[in-house]
Amino acid sequence: MNFKKDRYEKQQTQLASKVAGVCFGSKKLARGRLTQKAYYANLKRWQKRWQKDWTAARYGKMTISGRKDAKSGNFVFHYHPETHTLTFKAIDQCVIHLSDVVFPYGQDHVNHAIQTQMNLKDKLKYGKPMGWSLEDHGDYYIVKCLIDVPVSPYLNTSTSTGMVGVDLNVNHIAVANINAIGQCVDAFTLPFNLEGKTSGQRAKIIEAEVIALVDYAVKHHKPLAIENLDTTRSKVSRPYGNRKANRQMSQFAYQKMILAIKSRTEKMGVAVYVVNPAYTSQIGKMKYMKRLGVSIHMAAAYVIA
Repeated sequence: MNFKKDRYEKQQTQLASKVAGVCFGSKKLARGRLTQKAYYANLKRWQKRWQKDWTAARYGKMTISGRKDAKSGNFVFHYHPETHTLTFKAIDQCVIHLSDVVFPYGQDHVNHAIQTQMNLKDKLKYGKPMGWSLEDHGDYYIVKCLIDVPVSPYLNTSTSTGMVGVDLNVNHIAVANINAIGQCVDAFTLPFNLEGKTSGQRAKIIEAEVIALVDYAVKHHKPLAIENLDTTRSKVSRPYGNRKANRQMSQFAYQKMILAIKSRTEKMGVAVYVVNPAYTSQIGKMKYMKRLGVSIHMAAAYVIA
């Protein structure tokens, strides 16, 4: 605590007497001038090569926020749904055309948003902005459209047919399906492995299992029930405990699971009920684990449902 206090006091002194520095193009690229062999191996060419990479990292992305009073939601970018062509005006007033801009996911939402915006008479009052992002990756470009997707009006909130309980864990998702009177109809797990994976790989793995979970709820016409966990204390509760357990707890991407579940359920029209997680595992272990012949996590999912 004394060390932490001393560090904060030094930072406060530096902030009061020194202007904070900003590193454009990422710190990793700035350090690479002296640490990466591709830059310092040839002293005559490293500067030009590094400057080229720095320019690509600094100016390789462009995001233009929309305006609700614009004809198509944006004064710079204009998308034509009929021809799938995106046009934008550069700084030198040169109009650039990008053909075959098709979105594999969300094309209907983009077309509906543009058509609605163009047909509005009072855009200043009812219009909605549309943001566009363009990324240069050398061999290809990535085009992103940023719009507000309306919430599905057909949301299944009825519990008359039962509920699907979900218990989130480090390496699997436990699921329990109950009927209208609370009897367990089915219980299973959706296993996954996040060991040694990057953050992007973890997100894709979790999304795949969440899609299977929500599709199961849609098939049985039942909403989901999840627990409202706070992993902040559990991640720091044993700083000197089991190394494997600490690593697994640090990889417990609970917030990613919750965001993936809510995003998928909003898309598929499934309601999500959040319940208190207190003593769900203990109740499942003492009352229902042996009776139902399931694991403790499935029993906890049954209690949640």
